[in-house]
Amino acid sequence: MAVRIRLSADELSGALAPFGVGPVREAIGLPEGSINTNHRLVTQAGTFLARLTELRSEADLEFEASLLVELRAGGLPVVAPLRTPGAAALPFVQLGSGLLSLFPWVAGEPERDQLPSASRRMELGRILGRLHRLTRGSELRRPNPYGPERVRGWLTELEATDGRGDPDVAAALPLLRRGLEAGDLSGLSEGVIHGDAFRDNVLWLGDRIAALLDFEMAGDAPWELDLAVALLDWAFDAAAPEGQRFAPAGPLLAGYRTARAPDPPPDPGALARCLAFAATRFTLSRLRDFHFSPLPESALVRKDWREMRARLEEALRLDGRTFEATARSPS
Repeated sequence: MAVRIRLSADELSGALAPFGVGPVREAIGLPEGSINTNHRLVTQAGTFLARLTELRSEADLEFEASLLVELRAGGLPVVAPLRTPGAAALPFVQLGSGLLSLFPWVAGEPERDQLPSASRRMELGRILGRLHRLTRGSELRRPNPYGPERVRGWLTELEATDGRGDPDVAAALPLLRRGLEAGDLSGLSEGVIHGDAFRDNVLWLGDRIAALLDFEMAGDAPWELDLAVALLDWAFDAAAPEGQRFAPAGPLLAGYRTARAPDPPPDPGALARCLAFAATRFTLSRLRDFHFSPLPESALVRKDWREMRARLEEALRLDGRTFEATARSPS
């Protein structure tokens, strides 16, 4: 959600007129994220988030909007986009070459501690478990937009260019290839997952989740992949000894198991494979979206790809049995 396109209040007022929120009084570009252009808007009807995408299709946005309505009806703390009036009732309007969506602004704060509290880790696991129970019975379907084939293409491109001439990236290529091979997702049970439960996509009010945001990556994928993505950001202790850095996974997995019961708990072997894939996938996407981005610092809050590489190194130290033992820690 980098600021790729600067939009004025007048431009936004005109484009968003079908939503009936009135003229935009204030528009502030938000440099966090990587793919879209986001603005915080203040209008006579309240405060909103305007999201402009030039990469996603109308079908993608309709799937996301329909999923959010379904999840909200099931009691999950999510925020659905506004729809235009009339028979079409679209969750977007056209703006130039992009599609512009409008979401109500949600009060809450993202997690800021280096290692979130056990209670917050447990609550996040519970929310993901509830999400999977709801989507398990959904008729909404979408192929995983960031599945193994796409991630393999990213890696092949970097290998062909020797890391785009960056020696640090070139040195990491064998590790990334190992991660992709270890992160084989074939044969795992699938359903619609969030796919991006990083801390900047979760807003908190105390120890309660006010909103789970950003369902752009939602689609059919192994259930354990959602947990693996969350573990990368919520349960990695860089100060712990090698082989124990995912020990804080225990509360998150406990919350998940409780919410999914009586369904079987996540399979440790599948979780270890998904963790290797997720760490590989996000190391590569951080390289693409941040490390090699031409955007200036004022338009993009960069994320260090090497932090994700460290998680991949740790993931490759684990197998199903060692991961199961590691994740039993009550910390």
